[in-house]
This record gives sequence, C-alpha cells and structure tokens, in this order.
Amino acid sequence: PFLDAEELERFVGHRGVVVVDARPGRAYRRGHVPGAVHLEWTELVEGVGGPARGVQDSSFEAMAELLGGRGLTVEDWVIVVGDPLEYWGEEGRIAWALTLLGQRRVSVLDGGWSTWLKEGRPVQRGRVVLPPAVYRPAVDEAVLARKEDVQDFSRAATEWSHVLVDVREPAEFRGAPDA
Repeated sequence: PFLDAEELERFVGHRGVVVVDARPGRAYRRGHVPGAVHLEWTELVEGVGGPARGVQDSSFEAMAELLGGRGLTVEDWVIVVGDPLEYWGEEGRIAWALTLLGQRRVSVLDGGWSTWLKEGRPVQRGRVVLPPAVYRPAVDEAVLARKEDVQDFSRAATEWSHVLVDVREPAEFRGAPDA
C-alpha cells in the first residue's frame, strides 16, 4: 500500500490514477504533487463540534457524492499524500475511508510531502479540478469497528485474536478535555 516518491512520479498523469493531497488547504495551495486534487479528512466526517467530533460520516452516499465531485471513481488507483512530519496522519484516515467505501486500490506516499520536496520532485501550485465522476461505493463493513466490536475485542484481549491499537495523542488517551 506504500510507494516511494520515484514510483509516484512515474504514475502522475496516468489514466485511472488519482493523486489526493490530504494536507490542510493552505499547505495544498502552497504546492502539491502535479495533478493532485485536494481532500481533507474533515470533509468525510459528521459535524466538527460536539462529542462526536471526527466520527465517520454515516451517509456513504454523501461521501460518494463528495468523492465523485472531486473526480474519483472506485475503479481508480488513488494515491494519498499527507505530511507525517507536519501533521497527524490525515493520509491514513483518508486511505481508510476510501477502503471502507470499497476503493479497489489505495496507496499512500511513503514519507509524504516532505519526502517529495526533499527529493526535488516537481511541484504544482493552484487548485486542480478533475471532471466530476460517478463514485459507486461498495461499502466494506469488515474494516469498520463499531463500539460493540471494540468492547468485544477488549473483553477478549487475553485471546490475542484481535489487537486494539489506540493512535490518539497522549492527552486524548488520558481523556483530557478538548485534547
């Protein structure tokens, strides 16, 4: 699922390959992989305030409409670019959401934008708009852990059939308010 900058550069502009830049808008506007469309993880979640911040949007149709509007189809190979040195893992969240929606092939640029720049790869500025497409999700519930699933995994922790990994910041893990 990971590819290096050299591999990505070979596929830029190929039919059926869509590069998605997952960094915040201001970073995207400063420069991105040529041809990359912009998509932030927050566009795929329900409401940004309240106790359910960051919860995956329960309307798969709404997410499909958004993705189609950005020019993606489930048949495309989507390569997601983030910046693990500057941000918190937005590329992983988008790659997971695409997998949930049944995206047939999803990859992540290893080392992200920082590596792309460090290696002197080409940079494009300005917003990229692809022609709208029809995104037909084929939701894969197997990659979605619901509250009950997590509770079941926790109770069966000694069986080691499942491993739960908590990737939150330390303050979030401790339950600090507004972490």
